[in-house]
Amino acid sequence: DQTFSDVEDYTVIITPAVQDTFLVPEEYGTIQAAIDAATPGAQVLVNSGTYHEDIVIDKPLVLKSNFGPSKLTFIRNKSKS
Repeated sequence: DQTFSDVEDYTVIITPAVQDTFLVPEEYGTIQAAIDAATPGAQVLVNSGTYHEDIVIDKPLVLKSNFGPSKLTFIRNKSKS
């Protein structure tokens, strides 16, 4: 029988999982297309520009501007009803 005193000490290092990154517009033409393709916990990285679209985020993810919020503009797509 093994007792608690017989067990060696171990150090456990836990690192966060590597996030998948989905690039707009390099890999996906729209932000919504990248969101739809993204896995939960992924990062959607949006390059500078103006994006005319409505977006729906239905999973946990990071939506981030590549060069900060001052270089990114969202304009709601008013053509949808």
